[in-house]
Amino acid sequence: MEEGGGPSGPKKPAKQRRVGEALSLEQFAAARKSGYDKRHEIQKKKNLSAKRVNKLRKLMRQMAEKGELAPVLPGAPADEEATEGGGGPGREAEEQQRRATPREKRRGPQEEDEPVAPEGGKERRAGKKRRHFDTLKKYSGQQRTKRAEAEAARAEAHRAAEERQRKAEETQKRRKEKTAVLRKRTRRGQPVMKHRLDDILGKLTGGVCSRRARASTHVTDTAVAERVDVTCHARGV
Repeated sequence: MEEGGGPSGPKKPAKQRRVGEALSLEQFAAARKSGYDKRHEIQKKKNLSAKRVNKLRKLMRQMAEKGELAPVLPGAPADEEATEGGGGPGREAEEQQRRATPREKRRGPQEEDEPVAPEGGKERRAGKKRRHFDTLKKYSGQQRTKRAEAEAARAEAHRAAEERQRKAEETQKRRKEKTAVLRKRTRRGQPVMKHRLDDILGKLTGGVCSRRARASTHVTDTAVAERVDVTCHARGV
């Protein structure tokens, strides 16, 4: 008989599914949803614990009545059956009353000889809070100052950009007007030489007047110097 061939032969080991490999149709059909609920299990344990506690209390009361055990404290709850909350209404009422009672009343009055806790911890905490507040105040003041400086710099840059734009527009306007004047022609199609000569003379007088204002050049030709002086005086330079 071949190994693993007959029904009585050894079973082949089940193949393990690789990580990330998809489920087959048979495995998917045989898969079932888990019925485990953690909340249900926790509630079940709470109910079981409550039943045990109530049973123990009932047994202790019975033993106390027979004299086999010390009597039960009067503050203990008298209900016998456990509730689903796990502690019973008496225990919940006692817990609420304990929370509502001030801490000093629960601890009882302090004796005169009992040392009082120093208040240095409160002072240290107050000092830390004060330093923290001062630090935040200082940082907020620095941030406001930086923000104001940034706003002022931004406004100054905006004004400078507007001024450059205005000057560029004025220069462009004068250039267009000058170009339009220089392009004027007579009825015969010839350029108007008066405007051309005024432009050339203006360039010459402008350069000479600027050099004379700087006192960096001496004019040697008397005729040219007199003509330039007359032209500058006529133009109001």
